Amino acid sequence: MSKRDVVVCADAMTGALLGVALVHHLLPGWSEIAVVLVLPKWRGHGIGARLVKHAAEYIESLRRKAILFYCQDSMERIVLRLGFDTYADDVAFARKSWPRLLFLKVIYPLQWRAESYRRQEIRRKMETLHCHFQFKIAVPAHIQRLES
Repeated sequence: MSKRDVVVCADAMTGALLGVALVHHLLPGWSEIAVVLVLPKWRGHGIGARLVKHAAEYIESLRRKAILFYCQDSMERIVLRLGFDTYADDVAFARKSWPRLLFLKVIYPLQWRAESYRRQEIRRKMETLHCHFQFKIAVPAHIQRLES
């Protein structure tokens, strides 16, 4: 249901892969930075922050709004350092905004669950990782201006 792009970080000298970010383009005008993966050898070198920054800039170049769902402290440090606004949960993000509430409670779940791979991932993560999918949300600070 959604178009995807991959942002790649590679070593300039060797071309070796350092990490990737997966971007899902969703309706209506949102793009999710869905996965940020840095190879273990390169963690702690700022690669994750570069991937998030470049993914957000790429999304903005498409005139779309970036959103990132996360639960790890390491990702929170990255998005705060990059100047993203963070929200404790979907309720805080959607507060006083009907378009955000409609996106988070109706449009996003329909798009997300429409793909069998994602439904399988939900089951796998719940069973093996005991994940409860209680995510915080981050958006670039200028998103507020785009929605006004």
